[in-house]
Amino acid sequence: MTTIKNLSTEVIYIILQQKVVNVKDVISFGLTCRQFLNVIHHNNTLWQMKLYQRWPHMKRIYDKRIQNNERINFKDEVKASIQCRNKLRSHLSLMSERFFQEDNFSESDMEHFDALFCPNMGAHIMNYHFLKDEMIHLLTMSPILPDCNLTYTYYSKELLPHLQQRHTKDAWQEFISYPKEQQLLEKAATIVAQWYQPLKRIFYFDVEASLDNIAQQVLERLKKAHWEHPIFSMSAKQFSFWKNNNINDNQWSKKEEKQIINMLQIVLFDELGFCGSLVSDLYVYKLEDILIDCVLENKVGDAVSLAIIFQSVARRLGVRCDLITFPTHFFLSWKPKSITEKSEDEEYFYIDILHGGAIVGRNDCPRTRGRRCPIESFNKHNEISPTEVVLRMIYHLQMVNPNYQHYHDRTLQIRSLMEFRYMIKPYDIDGIRALGRHYMQNEMNLSGLLSSLQRILDSCDRTSMEAIQAEELLNKFKFYMQKKMTLPSLENISLPKTRCKKIKYAIGMIVTFKKHIPNYRGVIFGWDKTYNSRHVTNPELMIIDVSEFNSMTQPFYFILGEDGNKHYTAEESLIATYPPRWITHNEIGRYFCRFAGSHYVPNEVLKRQYMFDELVLNRLC
Repeated sequence: MTTIKNLSTEVIYIILQQKVVNVKDVISFGLTCRQFLNVIHHNNTLWQMKLYQRWPHMKRIYDKRIQNNERINFKDEVKASIQCRNKLRSHLSLMSERFFQEDNFSESDMEHFDALFCPNMGAHIMNYHFLKDEMIHLLTMSPILPDCNLTYTYYSKELLPHLQQRHTKDAWQEFISYPKEQQLLEKAATIVAQWYQPLKRIFYFDVEASLDNIAQQVLERLKKAHWEHPIFSMSAKQFSFWKNNNINDNQWSKKEEKQIINMLQIVLFDELGFCGSLVSDLYVYKLEDILIDCVLENKVGDAVSLAIIFQSVARRLGVRCDLITFPTHFFLSWKPKSITEKSEDEEYFYIDILHGGAIVGRNDCPRTRGRRCPIESFNKHNEISPTEVVLRMIYHLQMVNPNYQHYHDRTLQIRSLMEFRYMIKPYDIDGIRALGRHYMQNEMNLSGLLSSLQRILDSCDRTSMEAIQAEELLNKFKFYMQKKMTLPSLENISLPKTRCKKIKYAIGMIVTFKKHIPNYRGVIFGWDKTYNSRHVTNPELMIIDVSEFNSMTQPFYFILGEDGNKHYTAEESLIATYPPRWITHNEIGRYFCRFAGSHYVPNEVLKRQYMFDELVLNRLC
């Protein structure tokens, strides 16, 4: 009788490679007997295929490593990925236990998570990518799927920015440690895009490939128009050097450089259709016009992003252009290769990036804010550093149209930008003060800021103005932290609530406001047996004027409303929603783990607090 053991190894490989056979199936198959264990154990191609099938977004990262001649044991990678993702879920559960009563999280609150993805703390080198991939999966999963854990989704939304920012911080520290020649503006711009967009998979090699492609199109255009140009005799090694290094001087004569710049203008602005964004008189920006990945995709950008793209492509072709800034405008300066003994006598030209890359000279300096540029300093403007470029980009991101995003998300983004500025300039007193003020307003941990202020005091003269300001802030922050530490923990004092007969509804039930906020729906996440006046001071709760209710001794309910607010209202103003439906609210996952169709299922922390509500919910099923 023929059995699977009689099949050749090649046939078994074909079967195991099918998409319907998942990683768990392969492992189970190998555990059936020693023969099958040997079949799967040493087949690196099989494990590579299973990894790509299970986590398709990881393929490009591994392909890049393979291109760099790395030898990868994919069975070990699959094992590391599974272990990392399991640890993430355990960590998300612990976050629910630890931070259930917290509304906001600071970097100090998240530090214990770093050991899971930082290689210098013993983590696998791919854990950052495993974790980001898994959290994006959790955040983009349909919330009505049975295996979607809403609490995991909620805390992933809080944890993913920390993961991205911690990784980006390491990337920035590595970047500024490079020699000046290797501090490429497109790398700095990519770091900004990665920091600000944690939900996107942004890789420098994609930005690099886009710029390489533009440079190749310029070369092809140049060859048709000026086939005799000496650039076509350059070696691949020389092009590689220009691509990966800031060049100190132009490589060509003025005529040859101008031919390259003209071709770049035609390709970038005429053929590819890049153009400058329109900024209102109030200097309100659009998000996608600032971030380099969006600009390369949409072909619309502000002056900074377009200047970085133009400069990066020109550098790949041996032409040096430097970013300089005027009061309200960015230019690229271009100084033709000197043909005189006194190079300072050579005039700079400026490339106006918002007007099709037009080359302007001393006599056609544009108007900004109704004034002409300082012509007397025309040849004296210095290029700005990558750090200054990043700070300018952060400023533009802070000026993004406030109506562009939901208020709650926009507030988080503003805090993120303040933290980004703090990362770039960790010892700037004004930046620390602004971030500390934001943290205190949101009752967040200031431990990291205390450390920075102490380092400032330790490194400067105690009588200097900087030291005086640092000490004043340090004392203020310490007082805040001492006060915060002495406050009683709600987590410790919250006891299970006992129900009584007069309580009609239970946590997780979906209700409709029948008055005060007509026809709005929401989900109950807590209740009081009678009105509790201490909630009046809670700025997050929308509380109806209590004089409008018939009785203050009736039950009052905490509700996550579909209007995005939290409400505290009396039982008389509610009716059960029929049929029940999904409620969209930012904090659903903070209290509930899934939607059961008839109600929301409370997570473990909320369930313990309202343990007697479970009997009511069970009757709804």
